[in-house]
Amino acid sequence: MSSKAAPHTSSNPVEPIIGGMKQFFTPSIARVGCVALLLGCAPMESSQELGPDAWTEVPVRIVPELQVESNALVRDGFVREPCEANARFDGAALQLTVTNFNGLYGQTLELRLTQGPAGRWRAWSRGLDRSDVGATDLPIIDLVGTVEVQAREAADQAPLELSFDLVGIQLRFNYCEPVRLQGSFVVGVPRGLPAFEVTSDPQGEHASPVLLRWSSGMPRAFGAVDARGRRTGPWTTWYPDGARQTVSHFERGSRSGVWRNFATSGEPRDEGQLADGLRTGTWSEVTGPQGLGLVETGAYERGARTGVWTTTKRSDGSLRSRGEYEAHRKVGQWVEWWSNGNVRSEVQYNAKGHPEGPFKRWLSDGTLEAEGVNEPPPWGRIDRE
Repeated sequence: MSSKAAPHTSSNPVEPIIGGMKQFFTPSIARVGCVALLLGCAPMESSQELGPDAWTEVPVRIVPELQVESNALVRDGFVREPCEANARFDGAALQLTVTNFNGLYGQTLELRLTQGPAGRWRAWSRGLDRSDVGATDLPIIDLVGTVEVQAREAADQAPLELSFDLVGIQLRFNYCEPVRLQGSFVVGVPRGLPAFEVTSDPQGEHASPVLLRWSSGMPRAFGAVDARGRRTGPWTTWYPDGARQTVSHFERGSRSGVWRNFATSGEPRDEGQLADGLRTGTWSEVTGPQGLGLVETGAYERGARTGVWTTTKRSDGSLRSRGEYEAHRKVGQWVEWWSNGNVRSEVQYNAKGHPEGPFKRWLSDGTLEAEGVNEPPPWGRIDRE
């Protein structure tokens, strides 16, 4: 009488993606890293506490010269003013903060730099998306990329100059989305700041597997880093309860390639391509409550919506809206439909993305409800680089 072995099951969400990682690593890493993982050995793990608002380590380079003219914090290509920066040194860590909040919307980025025993600097980052328009501030987590600081002597009183190019995950209420933060600091030097000596980049082409965990011990992110500590190849992240959060691809520390994210329920949300952390090409994005959402479909160019975009009901594919974008602004005529197929509204938008010109609204039975002419709003617009 023969017996059949029970199928192997695991509660570890990292295991299903290890097989895919094997083909990415160099042969030595595949043997020592991925194969070791399959045998139960752990990859290199982070010792930092990784709650939703926690710090994430970022490679830092000390360079001979930086061309920094002003403080700037740019999200996904959007430039907002004003931008303020400050620095504080407590004897152990240099705390840097830059904010581009304009009274309505904005972001705050914090960088924390510490110096190791050998004099080599390390950096950590965290961010916050801010709003005073009926929404709470939301964390930007998993911020990784590159931070560069201009070399300086300990006694140098010239302003401290720093630049950054980071990609992260913007947490929403039940899902997430990709974000890129770029910019620079020019700030006064805090008292007692040590020297920043030029560092050389580690050499080598190998990739090392890394597993980050939430403070609860649950896996938070898994992928590989290159010799300089930059993320490379496929990466997967998870929510604190173990539900899959994102699947993406990195090149030289920046997200480039496929992006897929998931709601906290596990429901697939958005899918598209990223280039240097910015959305590009055709995207499909879910909006609205889980299970009852709408799907917006169209193209991006350098992070900005462009061309014709449509909105359809996720459950049945029925058309709900159609119009055109230029540089992330609605332009021309936009039409909305009721679920029964009747037109709901027709609105004209100007080149700045504001309703301007004739409009009409109908009830679901086709009865004209209102018509008139929209005047442009008094407030300004958001500029792009």
